[in-house]
Amino acid sequence: MAHARLKSKPKPVRPQAAVTRPHPPDDRHARFVTEYLEDQNATQAYIRAGYSPRGAAASGAKLLRNPKVARAIRERQAARLERAELTADRVLEELRRLALVDARTFFDDRGNLKPVSGLTAEQGAALASFEVLIKNAEAGDGKQDVVHKLKLWDKVRSLETLAKHFKLLVERVQIEEPALADRMRDLDDDALDQLVALGEQAKRVLNRAAR
Repeated sequence: MAHARLKSKPKPVRPQAAVTRPHPPDDRHARFVTEYLEDQNATQAYIRAGYSPRGAAASGAKLLRNPKVARAIRERQAARLERAELTADRVLEELRRLALVDARTFFDDRGNLKPVSGLTAEQGAALASFEVLIKNAEAGDGKQDVVHKLKLWDKVRSLETLAKHFKLLVERVQIEEPALADRMRDLDDDALDQLVALGEQAKRVLNRAAR
């Protein structure tokens, strides 16, 4: 007598749960922080960190607003200041020395220039350069004269910096053309990047000229 074989039903295949793998950490953020601290230029730091140059100005500025990136920059800057023993009080004290220096204190009662070794710490801080020249000051007398030349740091600029710090001097920028904002809204990313790059270039030129 023949027996019929019962076919076993196939077991349902359970779908495997998707395995969530963590994304590899993007070390370009850390690289951006390092590059930004070199020259405080977000656009160039963004490019040097390995990102695309396209839209670098806007993207670099956006990355500065990233909470983790901003915190890393603050921490690195604080560490630098600590290593250099720089505090706000120390910087203000140095500015005070430059701004309030009295050139008369560099001379004695007879009007002779004091030797460098006899200058105080405040006088030395205000001294930008010191030269000793040996030359014939009066033509025809056949004598070699020793001429001392000293130069102080820019007093006006130091006063201006202090005035800005204490809100005694406020810069005001007025746009005469009301349609300028509307025009800027119509610019694409490339045009905005060019404007930002020109502004940063102009700032670097002005900083070099002021030194």
